[in-house]
Amino acid sequence: MNIYCGGLYMVNCEKSDSLKHIKKYIAFIVLLSLGMVGNYASIPLYMGVDYIFGSIFVITILYFYGLKLGLAASILVNVFTYRLWHHPYAIIIFTLEIVFIGVAIKRKGNSIIFWDSLYWLVIGGPLSAIIYHSFLGYSSLDLVLIILKDSVNGIFNTFCANLIIFYTPLEKIILDRKKEKSISLNKMIFSLIVGSVIVYNMIINVINTRDYLIKIRDGIKGETQSLINMSTYNINSWYTQYSNALNILGQRTSYTDIKYSNELQQYTSIVQSSLPAFYGLYIVDLQGKVVAASPRINEHGVSNIGTYIRTEDYFKNAEFAGMMAVSDTFTASKNYTLPAVAIGIPIIKNNKVEGNVIGIINLNYIPISLKEDKNHRHINITIINKNNSVIASTDNSVKVMGKLSWDSSLIIDNIDHLNLESIKELSDMRTLEKSIYVQRYNISRRLPWKLIMQVPLDEYKEGMQQYYIKNFSITFLVIISSLLITIVLDKVISYPIFQLAKVTTHLPSKIFKEEIIEWPGSIIKEIDLLINNFKATSKILKENFKDIQDSNLELKYIANYDYLTRLPNRTLFKTELDKALDTAKKNNSKVALMFLDLDRFKVINDTLGHNVGDNLLKEVSKRLHGVLDEEEIIFRIGGDEFILLAPNINETEKVNKVASKILGVFREPYLLSGQELNITTSIGIAIFPQDGEEGEVLLTNADIAMYRAKEKGKNNYQFYNIGMNKLSLEQFKIENSLRKALENDEFILYYQPRIEADTEKIIGAEALIRWNSPELGMVTPDKFISIAEETGLIVSIGELIIRKACKQNRIWHDMGLDEIRVSVNLSALQFSQQDLVEKIEKILKETNLEPKWLEVEITEGTAIRNIKFTIYMLEKLKAMGIKISLDDFGTGFSSLNYLKNFKIDTLKIDSSFVRDINEDAKNTAIVSSIINLAKSLNLNVTAEGVETKEQLSFLKTNGCDEIQGYLFSKPLPPEKFEKYVKEQIMKNKLE
Repeated sequence: MNIYCGGLYMVNCEKSDSLKHIKKYIAFIVLLSLGMVGNYASIPLYMGVDYIFGSIFVITILYFYGLKLGLAASILVNVFTYRLWHHPYAIIIFTLEIVFIGVAIKRKGNSIIFWDSLYWLVIGGPLSAIIYHSFLGYSSLDLVLIILKDSVNGIFNTFCANLIIFYTPLEKIILDRKKEKSISLNKMIFSLIVGSVIVYNMIINVINTRDYLIKIRDGIKGETQSLINMSTYNINSWYTQYSNALNILGQRTSYTDIKYSNELQQYTSIVQSSLPAFYGLYIVDLQGKVVAASPRINEHGVSNIGTYIRTEDYFKNAEFAGMMAVSDTFTASKNYTLPAVAIGIPIIKNNKVEGNVIGIINLNYIPISLKEDKNHRHINITIINKNNSVIASTDNSVKVMGKLSWDSSLIIDNIDHLNLESIKELSDMRTLEKSIYVQRYNISRRLPWKLIMQVPLDEYKEGMQQYYIKNFSITFLVIISSLLITIVLDKVISYPIFQLAKVTTHLPSKIFKEEIIEWPGSIIKEIDLLINNFKATSKILKENFKDIQDSNLELKYIANYDYLTRLPNRTLFKTELDKALDTAKKNNSKVALMFLDLDRFKVINDTLGHNVGDNLLKEVSKRLHGVLDEEEIIFRIGGDEFILLAPNINETEKVNKVASKILGVFREPYLLSGQELNITTSIGIAIFPQDGEEGEVLLTNADIAMYRAKEKGKNNYQFYNIGMNKLSLEQFKIENSLRKALENDEFILYYQPRIEADTEKIIGAEALIRWNSPELGMVTPDKFISIAEETGLIVSIGELIIRKACKQNRIWHDMGLDEIRVSVNLSALQFSQQDLVEKIEKILKETNLEPKWLEVEITEGTAIRNIKFTIYMLEKLKAMGIKISLDDFGTGFSSLNYLKNFKIDTLKIDSSFVRDINEDAKNTAIVSSIINLAKSLNLNVTAEGVETKEQLSFLKTNGCDEIQGYLFSKPLPPEKFEKYVKEQIMKNKLE
């Protein structure tokens, strides 16, 4: 993206670049640190064999930062291998791995896992063998193990790096490049197969290593423990045999005086000869004088009898107070080294120590027993005293009477420590050959010696090597096999799908151009099915292209013509209007735009149903189309609205003729569903260019003129003039002010008296709304009621009328005026509210007015909109005790069919029938019929608009019940109505 870097923009540009570099450097440092941690926190498997993970992050650095930084990172990270293995050769091998991968992916691309596997097969493995054999002297098994481990470890690390590179947001962070959201199928297959194989085998190797070491450890523990138990038992038995012999000899001596006798000497000789380990056996008195000895003659040819033996020479700390003592080891012969130990037994006589029996035991007899115990196995057994001097040992390299010592670095004191951590400390695998497991065990409390088991671990090395070689070989072969499998799967699965994607790219265009498509094949059923589906789809597409081309014309027709009437619609109207205006501008001619709206169509549609309404629109459209000249076009722009476009109009008279021609279309009734329907239209006319030079302006002005035609009684046409805008603006002001009027309580009620025809007394009043606006002045209902109905405010206004009327009537009753009934008009929208009855009931309770003093009036048109709903609502109102009148009776459609089902009290004859009742015979007949009908249904009749005595006389004669009109009074405000009522009351009293 090109950015202008100047002034302030230069600062922003520099900040952006600086931030990118910082993020890149931080990512490098984090990856380098993780690489060091990965090598430091290695997982040991075997002496000198560890899983290390530093190359995961080195390869990631190589991919994102290039070969130079990758090489530098490799050297820094792999320095940690020197701590593990104490030689620098791993640094060389792993750094060459990075160089090989870096060069390969730069020149050849492809998978880094492929190149890493190739490196270990061709370069890494052979190079490791040469280095470890030539410079470090490793055995063949050691070499095989190291090569296999490094190969498996390297491929695993490369796989992990592959995941980091392609499946993490590092690419965006480091290269500031948006990562693709989709993943290729061959990469997914490769990652799933190779990843699962590598990770599974790596985990299994670690688990198996631990299990194998536990098995070896448990085997050594079991073997050594068994041998310890047997050896300690035999030594204790041996010691018990000799100590018992001394005890018996001591007891025998206690029966006689402690002095020389042939019997005592003979018995001593027998004991010594029967137990060959006794080097010497002596009975001494308290002064240390020998009274019996075996051998009797010492090695110098002198008799031992009569010589003196000091017990403290053997038992420096022993006190023979009825206790046996064992001396430290010593040399029993001056001519050669004879390891010996003295056992002293006190001679007790009359609970007093009279002397001692001292046995000198030749310790050379112990190894013979030990060798028998270990049964010529590799384990050596050594016995030491408390001074760490060797008493006996099966290990020929251990000097008897010498101090026992080993290289502490090769000692494993606790076999439970034979685990990955202890092995990690023995970093050189060759160290295992020299390492030994040593277990020390106290023989017994009586004999202060320790038995030491020495288990060399070298004989386990070969087994461990073979075990790990087998595991790593299987892992390596499985990894290589999985790589080959992914290559095969790529050819079998991914390649056909890739080829399919390639040939289906811009497939519709290829089919449209009739290009030859070479479809791929596949041995996999599902892919082959997919290919065949595309083949079939392409065939269908080819067939559909013609259908689509054919359909385009129909779609164009649908887009431009009304589906119901088949007349051009609003879309085509705009196009044709623009064309007509362009032509008129060029030719300096005029264009007439006529906006038609059917009168009272909604009533027909709601009353007789939408099917009748639709059929009516079709018939109207046919008639309109039938009277048009060649250049004139009629459009249906929605609902019951039509527009006629008449170009090349230069005379107003021609416009009048066209408008009259359209009005004539509606003079004849329409026969639909067995019914004759009369309908008219109102037309608004706007002329280009005087009424507007733009299409939207002309349409708006024609619409305004059409509403003006409706205001003038409908079924006429009106030309637009500038004054109509003023009227339209006035209506807009009224609409805005209506909302404020509700909030500010600007509405007032006037009341027109309802007179009983026979007595001419006041029996009620009709509440009629007036609006006293601070801005508009007194606004009559004919100016705002229709707007209130359109905006929906009529519901709130109607509720206000009921509340005010009930409240006022309650006031009049409280004033003592004759009880009268007040009637209110319900609009169609208000009557359709589901909660109307509940609202009226609430108002009656609030104003404390009985329902019988309230009367509601609905028009005949309102009543027949929804017959079932009307019956339901009227029944609820009637049940409350409210009186109901049907207003404007005689002006609706077929209302007589439903009249008998309506729960009403009064029919109100519309003033249009009363006005010419004495001059027009038709009106006379209609009024008479209505009165007769009402009487037959037991209903009251009220005549509206009564202005003359002649009208009153006719109505009285024909049985009309109530009179309402200017003959008695116009609508009055509350205070004047009160005055009028009082005057009438006084008048009636005077009469």
